[in-house]
Amino acid sequence: MSTQNKDAPATAVAEVVAVVETAKPKRVAVVFAAEGGFGDVGKLAAVAAIRDARLGTPVLICLTHAGDAGGSTEVRVDDAALRDDATKALSDAEVLSIDIEAADAQARVASAIEGCDAVVACIGNRQGLSYCCATSAEKLVQAMTSKDVEKLVLLTSYGLGTHRGDGNDTKKMWWGMTMKKEVKADLVAMEKVVTASTLSYLLVRAVQLDPAAPPGNLKAVRTRRDGSVRMKVAKSDVARFMVDEALELQSDAAMGTGAAQRGPRKTKGVVVGAKPGCYERVLSCCGECIFLAVT
Repeated sequence: MSTQNKDAPATAVAEVVAVVETAKPKRVAVVFAAEGGFGDVGKLAAVAAIRDARLGTPVLICLTHAGDAGGSTEVRVDDAALRDDATKALSDAEVLSIDIEAADAQARVASAIEGCDAVVACIGNRQGLSYCCATSAEKLVQAMTSKDVEKLVLLTSYGLGTHRGDGNDTKKMWWGMTMKKEVKADLVAMEKVVTASTLSYLLVRAVQLDPAAPPGNLKAVRTRRDGSVRMKVAKSDVARFMVDEALELQSDAAMGTGAAQRGPRKTKGVVVGAKPGCYERVLSCCGECIFLAVT
């Protein structure tokens, strides 16, 4: 009897602590390039993270490069209301600007992301404005590893990961072949940095990030038997998807029961696109990827 009375308060305290820990908001870092379509997605992801009630105040990092010409808050989308809203939200937020080529870049990133649960990264570009995807990934991965931030959602490109002659996905092959050689090499190197790491990661391979594409409702299509996608997608849709995935990577449902004992989740990647209309030429899944469609 006395033993039960002695243990009861400790048990009650433990239960209260467990509830508090469960209710604690997740904290995400959003790292984005200053320019390019990838940067636009990252900026929109930053705004989504700021306004997500499930999250604590996010850490926002703009990675700059010597060749950058524009400011870190400009978002290139045709929808004026969305553009103005996102630009104002970023202007009002605290955004840490870091020159990725600076000697202290990795240390500054590491200091900023300490205590975060996950990182959403939209680094580099596909336009050839600069070739810093791999360099940015190296410093980001090392910074995450040093601070025990284990979960990464990385924006990369459709057209990667397919060998010549893959008949199940000829458009994917074509996209990769027509990409500028230096750009593709930089993107491939970026993916290799991540896949060789010990992080739990998700590669989000985007088709054309169209500034004119209207946003829609997102649906995951897991195999080519489930459908196909258009070659253009709204930047805001990809941004929202990445923030949602950063949260999903925290859960046992995404990681799998006992994932901590088995090691981090390794995912080849998802391909993001939009639902096709009638008579449009569309993509077919190679069977290894997930398509993201708009309904």
